[in-house]
Amino acid sequence: MGSLKKALEEKKFDSRLIELHLQMGKFTMDEWKRFLNSLPDLSHNVAPINLDKQEQLSNPHKQQNH
Repeated sequence: MGSLKKALEEKKFDSRLIELHLQMGKFTMDEWKRFLNSLPDLSHNVAPINLDKQEQLSNPHKQQNH
């Protein structure tokens, strides 16, 4: 049973379950804020994307204005 408890604890702050867990009282809004503040800043790992190019890829039949 220890592994089930550990697995559930790891999912405590799962983004898909936040509202449900808050409503059920599994944690408080203060705990949620502390968790968010404890996350590392990974902004240096992002890569910019060109949305115009994405649109062209998703709609290859759209005419391009040159």
